[in-house]
Amino acid sequence: ESDAIAEDAIRAGLGSVAGRYVIPIIVALACVGSGNGSIFTMGRQIFAAARQGDFPKFFSLVHRKRSTPIPALCFPCVIAVVIIWLPTSKVHSLIQVAQFTTWIFYFLCVLGVLILRYREPNLHRPYRVWIGLPIIVSLFAMYLLVVPFIRDPVGSSVVLAIVLAGIPVYFIVGKKQCFAPEKMMSLSGFFVQLFSGLCGVS
Repeated sequence: ESDAIAEDAIRAGLGSVAGRYVIPIIVALACVGSGNGSIFTMGRQIFAAARQGDFPKFFSLVHRKRSTPIPALCFPCVIAVVIIWLPTSKVHSLIQVAQFTTWIFYFLCVLGVLILRYREPNLHRPYRVWIGLPIIVSLFAMYLLVVPFIRDPVGSSVVLAIVLAGIPVYFIVGKKQCFAPEKMMSLSGFFVQLFSGLCGVS
């Protein structure tokens, strides 16, 4: 009867009252779990990039007592808040863009497993996943990447162009170590002192 198939199924099986309250609770829990994982992974990526020299040094700072990378965790949160506050931003559009971008990298990661399994079949692996699992995930990811192009080819193309724009940026900035400590000593030192004083990081 509607686009919310799960809600219709719950209402048909457990009644309208259960469908009205169970689905929102499940969705809320799923959002909390997904958001929690995203916060950890995004913070870790920024932290590791800063440690490697591909990002400003102050993003590699950690809390003295809790050993958490506070600057790296705060950075994506600040970016998200700024984007949401833009007059032209719509939460639904931002969610679609984020999911489309995320599944691009999910697909590339799983594809890497298949390529390595083919090129290096005898490579020592502490954990060897069943080969059917990455194949299924790859097909599922391809479906989630193709459907947005069919529904919104312009928007999906823009998102893909933004992702691909990171390739030349990486070779220009990352390969040349433009954010290496010796090349950004003054600016990086300022933020290091700032975060050290405000957040107790080192």
